Amino acid sequence: MDDNPNPFAELRRLLDLNLAYNYQDQGFKLLNRGKVQEARDSIAKAVRYSPNESDGYMSLGFIEYTLGHKDEALRNLQKAKSMDPKFEGQFKAEVDFEPAFKKILDDSDFMQKLFPRK
Repeated sequence: MDDNPNPFAELRRLLDLNLAYNYQDQGFKLLNRGKVQEARDSIAKAVRYSPNESDGYMSLGFIEYTLGHKDEALRNLQKAKSMDPKFEGQFKAEVDFEPAFKKILDDSDFMQKLFPRK
């Protein structure tokens, strides 16, 4: 950072990355304790600090779906999809990793909206 021509901007960028990571981590810990709304709030903060990363939008989408907010879930998952060319693989990995997210696969209407068949 000493050789950065704009050290304050770089410091802000690094701080935002750290805050995003911490809020994302906290969100998953809260989710594992069954505190879904608090997890959602934490992940939303992570997204605010790192709006150019698809992972936060994907996590937020899954949690919104878990809370029954399907429109918000779809919006966030579509945002993640638009940002990540490997979205489908990431989506499947997330569903496999987190048992609470598996029910999304049974929602054929939602899945059709997220992955339209041609």
